Amino acid sequence: NYVSGNLIGLSADGMQPLGNKHAGVTIAEGPVGNFIGGTTLGQANTIGANEYHGVWIVDGSIRNSVDGNFIGFAIDHFTPMGNSLSGLAIENSSRSQIGTSAANTLAYNAQAGIAVISNSSVLNDLSKNSIYANSGLAIDLASDGPTSNDANDADGGPNSLQNYPRLVSASTTGSKIQIAGSLNSLANTAFRIEFFETTGTPNRFDSMNYLGSTSVTTDRLGNVNWIVELDASVDVTKSIVATATSAVSGTSEFSGAVNMLETLAVSTSVTHGRENLGTVQVTVARGAGMVGAIDVSLDSSDSSLVQVPSSVTIPADAPSVTFDAIVINDSTWKPNPATLITASVSSLAVGTASLSLTDDDSPWHNFDSSQDVSGNGSISPLDALLVINLLNVARGKSVYELTQPTDGSKLFADSNNDELITPLDALLVINVLNTRNRDAGEGEGIATTDAVESTFNATYVDLAIWELERRARNSVSLQRR
Repeated sequence: NYVSGNLIGLSADGMQPLGNKHAGVTIAEGPVGNFIGGTTLGQANTIGANEYHGVWIVDGSIRNSVDGNFIGFAIDHFTPMGNSLSGLAIENSSRSQIGTSAANTLAYNAQAGIAVISNSSVLNDLSKNSIYANSGLAIDLASDGPTSNDANDADGGPNSLQNYPRLVSASTTGSKIQIAGSLNSLANTAFRIEFFETTGTPNRFDSMNYLGSTSVTTDRLGNVNWIVELDASVDVTKSIVATATSAVSGTSEFSGAVNMLETLAVSTSVTHGRENLGTVQVTVARGAGMVGAIDVSLDSSDSSLVQVPSSVTIPADAPSVTFDAIVINDSTWKPNPATLITASVSSLAVGTASLSLTDDDSPWHNFDSSQDVSGNGSISPLDALLVINLLNVARGKSVYELTQPTDGSKLFADSNNDELITPLDALLVINVLNTRNRDAGEGEGIATTDAVESTFNATYVDLAIWELERRARNSVSLQRR
């Protein structure tokens, strides 16, 4: 069913209220795959002055689309003609697509722009919509005002109460925008982050113009940082907000806003390195039109990883300044550590650089000698057998799911550092042993790792290969190298 090109709740000339006593459009009690509006201006519905929601999707309705409509306006798409509740409400219904094909504009409604109500209203995709000047939030999950984020999105509710992103900074060169931010949500999950320009008021009520999106994936702790550059022109008096959408939850409420500033160029001498780096050089360059000496404030989003001075000064006669950021080499394992280094000049300019690290304290990978599983300084058939024995309980599992030995022995079984325990980890050790065996000839050979000599017998290598293949045949397909 298609509902397109109508005036709903308005007089014939589209300029006077003639509202229905209930919703303007209702999709109720299970309909699937209906279309309200369309992708062209002629298909748009103008829906206003109704005494309930402008559009109401309710009671088990699935996969319905609402695109390109003007909800809360007169026909000129300027004069306010708000509905008495929310512009659009989704209640006890799932998998709606609101604005996916063409953005809706929702304004001047007495409650939220879009409300997602009831725990069974999940997987609703709210995309690209222009939402402003409503009395409630632009997007309101549970229709109860702002919903706080929770650790790893463990809670449930409308759209699974999807956590919203945290924006760190937004800056412009005039034709491009750089936005830095982060998200904590479900682990190992892909998200679409959408960015919007607001009226300039730093709140969660306005999201006027869609700017673009980026795709990110959380790590095994549910975290992801990003710096994205969009081809868009935004006035520096405006602010930026964002939403997060996943295929397993739906769309979040809007983030808090960050003010748009001019760009400071921030770069690091390395973008990824080990925890033992010591220091990393960071350069901050002045923005266009910035003259004289410039005092720059600095911040690290995780000072337990990287520490920066509180401020630096770009000299009047220099285009930039370079300083050392200190990388903290501690004894605590932090999987996938990363930080954002932000430089700002009051409320005038900002820039951000990302630095990710490999933590040298991993209990599962030997950074000094990756195939030395036992950590004794040499590589022998024992190292392969240690991995093979662990495969009984750990095949394909993440290292975060495993427990290290309690007797003080080492078990660096993740020899390729992919954070999984698989037959490949054992084969990498066996390949080293076979290579040395061929170099030394049949029988006994001598292998050296980091100047430490170890002796092994080729028979043990064959035994390790046989044992690995025997176990693999029972559960996985393994190609013997």
